[in-house]
Amino acid sequence: MDVAERQISAGGLKSLSIRTIADELGGASSSMYYHFKDLDEVVLRVNSRTISILDNLLEQAALAAAAKGVPALFENLALAYLHFAIDRPKQFAALFEHRMAGDAAIPEWHVEEHYALFRHVEAPLASLGLPMPTDELRVLARTIFSAVHGIVHLAMQGRLISLPVTAIEEQLRIIAHVIADGLAARSGRNFA
Repeated sequence: MDVAERQISAGGLKSLSIRTIADELGGASSSMYYHFKDLDEVVLRVNSRTISILDNLLEQAALAAAAKGVPALFENLALAYLHFAIDRPKQFAALFEHRMAGDAAIPEWHVEEHYALFRHVEAPLASLGLPMPTDELRVLARTIFSAVHGIVHLAMQGRLISLPVTAIEEQLRIIAHVIADGLAARSGRNFA
């Protein structure tokens, strides 16, 4: 796993194969299949590690802003997500670029790992007392997460928003506060 993670970090998914892993370990490719079903499983396991790192960073960002209110919390989460992508560009890309062979479904355990990240947005949303059922709050949390992801993903690709990091940070701050303020108004609260 360490070798696969290192290879993805260095060259992205395109640099990874059962052969490159076995070569670095000094063994035969066939021995890899004693431990993993296929390359997809290796990538999923590395991506699980990446999700765990991201989850910890988002948790730290949330804790750092917990007493400052929802706008600051959303801002911290968005900036943590951006800097995770900047600091680990190939690992970040691997989370979203990997496609299972033969269009196989992503295993449920891995989907759940992705979904668990949304709790960082769900918790502050729940604290707002928005007039909507829990299911709708979960969808809203995913939408907010997706909005930040879209900005970060496009920035990492240099598409549409080819801006310096400081400008992207500022745009994420604005978006985080606009979303928080709009939701506060909807719930009858005021963050100002």
